[in-house]
Amino acid sequence: MTRSSAFTFPALPPPPAAIVHLAQSNATVPDDVESGLVRSYIEELDLQMFSVDEALASLKLRKEQLRQTRKTYKACFAPIRRLPPEVLGLIFAVVVQETASRSLSIEMDNAPWMLTRICRHWSAVALSNPALWTRLDLHLHRIGEKGAIPLTRLQIERSQNMPLTLKISDDDDWQRESHPVLDIVLSASAQWGIVDVHTHPLLLEQISKARRFDSLTTFLITIDFSADDRFDTVSKYDDAFWNVFSVAPKLRHFRALSWDTENTYVSPSFSLPWHQLTRLSTSTTSNTEALTVLQKLSSIVECTLAFATAGILQQNHNVVCLPHLRLLALQIEDEPIIYQKRTSVLDFLETPSLQSLAVYQTADVEAVLGLVTRSNCASSLTLLHLYSNSIDHDMALHLTEKMPSLTSLELGDLD
Repeated sequence: MTRSSAFTFPALPPPPAAIVHLAQSNATVPDDVESGLVRSYIEELDLQMFSVDEALASLKLRKEQLRQTRKTYKACFAPIRRLPPEVLGLIFAVVVQETASRSLSIEMDNAPWMLTRICRHWSAVALSNPALWTRLDLHLHRIGEKGAIPLTRLQIERSQNMPLTLKISDDDDWQRESHPVLDIVLSASAQWGIVDVHTHPLLLEQISKARRFDSLTTFLITIDFSADDRFDTVSKYDDAFWNVFSVAPKLRHFRALSWDTENTYVSPSFSLPWHQLTRLSTSTTSNTEALTVLQKLSSIVECTLAFATAGILQQNHNVVCLPHLRLLALQIEDEPIIYQKRTSVLDFLETPSLQSLAVYQTADVEAVLGLVTRSNCASSLTLLHLYSNSIDHDMALHLTEKMPSLTSLELGDLD
């Protein structure tokens, strides 16, 4: 290969002989003729400097071209070229996961879209892996309708009927009763797998149009009724929405939170396949309704209930056995009250697998002791925030006496 490394620059022009003595002494002041010669010589030097700058710029450009070409061909030895497509697909899945945690909407510069624009091989791997296209983070108040509609439709098509993970929110626009992007997502409700919705009441009617939830395992919804007096209670809204999740054969985890114009939690009246649920977090109107809900939860493992009021419960109420329940948290959302006897839901429960119990103004130490001793709870138990009685050594001793199989006990306060 022939290499050329010679670069020719013009020789440094010699100064006129008549002005050489001026550069050799600081004591001589040039006359008019000498001044003209100096200026002419400086102009000649400036022209050569400009020529050198142009040559250097051309050399730098050539160097950058060489560097980029070298980089391109050096990439032929990159280890990532040796990865099987299935391993590359796993790496892409991690990239999608990380991008989804930061993304605000569907964007071509984010994964998985950008993975189709690197090279043909990467594009083929990304397009052949439908799992990469199952996550949609839709902030409806931040995304435009024109561009988002075809992108949303295309992404759902590329997911190839795999269960979708959706995060849908519309926090700002209370005047909008529908969004065309949401229509696209609703048309694929049979693919919904894990869904987290934060919305306002005007969009509930649009959501109620969904009819199939064949793949739905987790549904989390937060509804803000606080910004408009028309929706001061949840019961005012269309029953079609509350009944939309009544048939969901795979639904296991459900969380529903909503609050009214006074920022008070209210009870969403969903019709649900209660017997399927293993995790539930919601609010009820009273401790009586909370107990009725617990009666339906034959498979529940984790349950968090808040209720607005606490009345006296009937003494002849049947004991509700929850054989799989490991975590139970109860809280009253009303103004602070003094705990009253026969208002604790715990008095009517039997929870042999219980490992963690948190109560806040819904029980006293006696009610807690009654539950854990009656149930002969799991050998490891955490009790948090027992209202109206201090948690002390005597209580721990009482528990160990009543539960000989107890091997670990943690007592503390809820922060």
